[in-house]
Amino acid sequence: MGAETIPEWRWVRDLLDVFEEAGVEPGQSVVVLRERATRDDLVAAAELALGRLGADVVTISRGTGDSVATVARAALDVADFVADLTLEGLTESAGISAVFSEAEGP
Repeated sequence: MGAETIPEWRWVRDLLDVFEEAGVEPGQSVVVLRERATRDDLVAAAELALGRLGADVVTISRGTGDSVATVARAALDVADFVADLTLEGLTESAGISAVFSEAEGP
């Protein structure tokens, strides 16, 4: 998360609820999966929410041409939970996409 990136607090608050409902607990390893087009403020909101839950967070950027499924599977091999903020992930996740429904772009 860049020092200049300040997410909307309501996104952090709402993501806390989504991640708690998904079973994220203190000490779990969590990967935030993003791509180049993912907005920095959305990633920052997810990182802050997961950090407030006490998770150990690592953010991975999907490279151009990399399959989301392949990258997500690799992330799951090393993490307890993956927060997929790629365009495909936001489209498929009802909980996360609802939080960002007012945000423009992936």
